[in-house]
Amino acid sequence: MGDKLVFLPLEKLYPPKVMLRPVRRSSVEFTELVNSIRTDGILQSLLVRPCEDGHEIVEGEHRRQAAKLADKTLIPCIVRDMDDQEALIIQLKANAVRPQETQPYEYARRLKKLLDDGMTLASLSNKIDKSPDWLRKMLRLINLRDEAIEPVNRGDIPLKSAMALSTLPTYLQEKFVDDAVIMKPQCFVMRVNKARLDYEAQVTGQKYTNLKKGVWPSIRPLADLKEELEGFKQAQAVIEANGCKTPLDGWKACLAWMLRVDPESIKQRKKKGKSRNAYMTSVERADLYHRLALAVILENENVE
Repeated sequence: MGDKLVFLPLEKLYPPKVMLRPVRRSSVEFTELVNSIRTDGILQSLLVRPCEDGHEIVEGEHRRQAAKLADKTLIPCIVRDMDDQEALIIQLKANAVRPQETQPYEYARRLKKLLDDGMTLASLSNKIDKSPDWLRKMLRLINLRDEAIEPVNRGDIPLKSAMALSTLPTYLQEKFVDDAVIMKPQCFVMRVNKARLDYEAQVTGQKYTNLKKGVWPSIRPLADLKEELEGFKQAQAVIEANGCKTPLDGWKACLAWMLRVDPESIKQRKKKGKSRNAYMTSVERADLYHRLALAVILENENVE
């Protein structure tokens, strides 16, 4: 059944289940919308879907609330049958053109839900007309600390600053939250980038000697690790290649092999022209370095 254009009573129109862009009634834009509807009526029909006792707004909640203040009673609507996923995709697409006005963390959660439900990143990119790179940046907002979520959703932290903050491991974000609120985005991004690079350099330079410049960790598939645990097929070769003489040397060689930064893995990756793992985000790398650093620190404390 196709779309239908009808006039529906305002009292039978209900807010969307998912509210990605809050209605800020005190804003100049909303006041202008109310005045425009009062003078000229609703120029763009609302998109709705049938629900119990009426219709649910899919796109047009700002117009619905403005129409109520403008004392309108009949609202032009396009009625379309759709399921929750179809409605969510429409809402994501409609708000993708002004993500800074949405609740960005909530937006990221809804993107992740679609991916968790089985949609691929490429398919989602096509459906909402945004690049995969943009989607990855938005999805990183899921990594924000709890105390950063509300300021981001309220708009106290600009979207560009929120994206920069999300590139840091959660345990490093705390001291940057206040600066994200008060600093200009371009200045804040520069500060976060420097902090992240300093952190990675400190950890990789001081705590992990096998990590060569330009060679990034890439965790081996779990199937390979399980196979090695059951048969120890690579153990002898790895131990010999790293010249292990103590249990601690063996432990370090094991970590290097698991992360593909042992001499043989580095050699193979260079042959293929791949010195960097394109599938690991900066957050994942930083978290990985942190875990490595803690492991080596604990080892050193035990040795001493």
